[in-house]
Amino acid sequence: WPTENNFDIDLERLTQAKLNRNNSGKSFSEVYEENDGKNIIGIKGNPTLSEVKTMMLGVWNPEKEVDKLPGDDGNS
Repeated sequence: WPTENNFDIDLERLTQAKLNRNNSGKSFSEVYEENDGKNIIGIKGNPTLSEVKTMMLGVWNPEKEVDKLPGDDGNS
């Protein structure tokens, strides 16, 4: 596994983003987004880390060439 594929996520940052959303008055049914300078954290609903069953991670590669693989539209 190449080390450049590793990532380190600060779970406290997720908790803080949720608290910020709760204090913002934004509806829980809408996605609340927060940018920490290099990442965008999106929260919808009222998640609790102790009850998380699924976490989705999206990775965007701005340098990916669309024609690199046959049938690859560059969106996945």
